[in-house]
Amino acid sequence: MIFGGEKKSKQQLISANNAGMSFIANGTIIKGNINAQSEIFIEGQFEGEILSQSTVVIGENGKGKGTIQANRMVVNGIFEGESECEVIEIMASGTHKGEIIVNELVVERGGSFVGNSRKKTSKEIPNGK
Repeated sequence: MIFGGEKKSKQQLISANNAGMSFIANGTIIKGNINAQSEIFIEGQFEGEILSQSTVVIGENGKGKGTIQANRMVVNGIFEGESECEVIEIMASGTHKGEIIVNELVVERGGSFVGNSRKKTSKEIPNGK
């Protein structure tokens, strides 16, 4: 796990190719499950489960509660629940409360993590191949 890191701008948090990005705007509340292959940017409120093969960003005004499985997660707002990702970045204004299962964890100075974390284990390869 890595603690620290450089400050990133909002533009850096959003990939260059945002054509397939889903955006939950400030003032919007969504409850349910989301399954996406593209990036998800949350400025509003989300409660439920997110499965994304890309990046989930919780913006400064964003609040999330539930379970997130993604390649990468960036927390700039507040998230409560369980996250399982390759990389999780908690930014200076971000708070993550709950369980983290991750290969690489970055907590920027000022960021807050309250809970448990553990290293993501690789899946066994069938028949030893």
